[in-house]
Amino acid sequence: MRDRVSDPLRVLLVTDAVGGVWDSCLALAQALGHSGQAKVLLAVVGPPPAESQVAAARAVPGLALRQLDGRLEWMEGGRDWLERHRAAAGALAAEWRADLVHVNQLGLAGVGEALGRTSGAGGGQGGRRPPVLLGVHSDLVTWWTWVKDGGEAPRTLPDYLRWQLDLARHALQQADAVVCPSGFLAGEITRHYQLDRTPHVVHNAVALPVDSVNADDETQEVGRQDDLAVTVAGRAWDEAKNVKLVAEALRLCRRPWRLEVAGEVVEPGRPPSAMPAAPGLSYSGFLDKHALASLLGRAALCIAPASYDPFGLGPAEAALAGCAVVANDIPSYREVWGPAALYFERNTPGALAALLERLSGDRPTVTHYATLAHARVRARYTHERMAAAYLGLYRELLGATRSGGARSTEQLVEPLAAVASAPRPLPRPDALHQTPTP
Repeated sequence: MRDRVSDPLRVLLVTDAVGGVWDSCLALAQALGHSGQAKVLLAVVGPPPAESQVAAARAVPGLALRQLDGRLEWMEGGRDWLERHRAAAGALAAEWRADLVHVNQLGLAGVGEALGRTSGAGGGQGGRRPPVLLGVHSDLVTWWTWVKDGGEAPRTLPDYLRWQLDLARHALQQADAVVCPSGFLAGEITRHYQLDRTPHVVHNAVALPVDSVNADDETQEVGRQDDLAVTVAGRAWDEAKNVKLVAEALRLCRRPWRLEVAGEVVEPGRPPSAMPAAPGLSYSGFLDKHALASLLGRAALCIAPASYDPFGLGPAEAALAGCAVVANDIPSYREVWGPAALYFERNTPGALAALLERLSGDRPTVTHYATLAHARVRARYTHERMAAAYLGLYRELLGATRSGGARSTEQLVEPLAAVASAPRPLPRPDALHQTPTP
C-alpha cells in the first residue's frame, strides 16, 4: 500500500510459465517498472519456469519474483489446487501491501475472498481489499468452440469439463474488471458467458532481445534463407496450434520448404506423444529468447496456422525479427494483422500449400509483407502503449484521478468495435504486390 498518492502503485501480478501468458506478463512487468509508476511482485503459479525464464525475470530492474508450486486449473488435478493458490495469492498481496492484484488465471479471480480475509492485517487500502483485475488470455469454452466446433458454439463440450465453464462464469463475475488481449476474445467471452459488461481490450506488447531487433523500420535480408519458414507456438502440443495442418500442407507442396516449429512438444504432466511429420518439418522444442531470435533472423516466413489464438505472440515476435506472416484466416489474426499478413482459407491445408507455392522464390513479395508486418508491430504492440493502458485501468479501479498530462484510458484501451474486423478474402496472386498501409 502506498504511503502517498504520488508513490508508485504496488501491483501483485500473478502469471504462469506455460505458453504466452508468461511472455505477456513479463513484458507488462518490465514496462510498468520502466514507467516509474508501479512496483511489481511477479508471482508464478503452476509448473516452475525454466531457468532462462527465471533469468529473464531476474534481469528486470526492481522486479520481485515469487514462485508457487502446483498445477493450473486446466491441467489434470488442477482443480484441487485452486483454493491453495487463491490463499497463497491473498497472503502474498497482504505481505506485498498491494494496491491492486492482477491475476491471469480464471481460477484465481476468487482471490478477492482471500484478500477480504487478510485486508485487516495489512493488505489493501485502509483495511479495504485491493481490487482484482482478471486478465483472460483464453478459456476452455472459446478454445473448444474454435478448435472442436468450427467457431459457432461449444456443442460437443463433454460433461466432465462443464465445471470449467462454471468456474469461468463465476470468475468473470467475481473480478472487479476483466481485460482481454484482443477484441475477438472479448467478444467471444461476452457472447458465451452473456456478460453485462464487455471486457476491456489491451493488445499485448512484443519484444525480442535488444541486440536481435532492427533499429529502424526496415527488415534485414542478409542471412535469411528463402526456403525456411517457422511456426512459433509456446505449446506446440496444443491442438489449437494446428501443427497438423502445416504438416499436411508441406506434403502437398511440390517445391520444398523447410519448417522449424519452436515450442514445447510435451504437455506438462502427460507422457510424450508423436507430433505430425512431413518432409522438411522439424521441431526445436522450447527456445529461450536469444535462440528464438536467432532462428527468426534466418527464416523468411512465419506460418501462423492456429485455429484458435486470441492474440498470437509468436507470429508478432517473428514479424519484429523481420519475417513475413502467413496466417490462418481466423478473426483474431485479421484483427492483429489487418492488411500486413498473407492469409489462407481457414483450416485448409491445400490453400496453405498453394500460397506457399506462390511465395516460393518470390523474394520481393515476401520482403514486402515482412516490411508491412514489422512496421505494424512497431507501431501498435509496444511496451509503452500497453503499460499506459494498464496504468489507466489500474487507476480507474482504484478511483484515483488522472494527472493532467496523462492520456485517458479511453484513448489507450481499445473499444471492442474499433478492433473487431470482418474477414476479408484471400489475396489473389495478382494482388500480392499491392501496398496497403499497416
